[in-house]
Amino acid sequence: AQALLKKMAFHADDPTLTSQQRLAALLLAISYYTTDRKAEAATIFQQLTRSDPNLALAWYYRALLASEAGKRSRALEFLSRSLAIEPKYPRALYLRGKLLADAGKLVEAQRDLEAAASGDPSWSSPHYQLSQVFRRLGKPDLAAKESKTVAQLDATHPCRLMSIVFHAGILTLLMLTISLEYDPSLSGC
Repeated sequence: AQALLKKMAFHADDPTLTSQQRLAALLLAISYYTTDRKAEAATIFQQLTRSDPNLALAWYYRALLASEAGKRSRALEFLSRSLAIEPKYPRALYLRGKLLADAGKLVEAQRDLEAAASGDPSWSSPHYQLSQVFRRLGKPDLAAKESKTVAQLDATHPCRLMSIVFHAGILTLLMLTISLEYDPSLSGC
């Protein structure tokens, strides 16, 4: 899959890329990120945000990479860009909330983590972080409530793996669609 995406992506900072090529570059970068080829992913995400500054997901991944490198202020800057485009994106809200909590900005962290939990009600991670924030804020009842929510979500959603498999299937279908648009001879028609 990476080879096909790499063939289609060309140079991600080329302003003449079609939307399909830009999507292929984005998928390639995400694929590199998830297979621990983070330097290559970082290059593509940077190129993508340079050529199309409205790609919220590319800004999010730049923030994630910056966060993993210990560059909190840079990560927060990239998250601001991502959330300016997609203000309700749960993953970006979660990461910003987590970074704000790490910086001791607990009230702001609480706001973002609650929004992340609201945006993806089946995801336990925002609730876990909220429980930690509430403990630090001296609100043990709210911390306990969030911990209980984590336990309930984790117990009732062991099928999260099925969700991952479903999304992998969607990704495969999307890649096939892109490849058919890129090279119509692959359709067999």
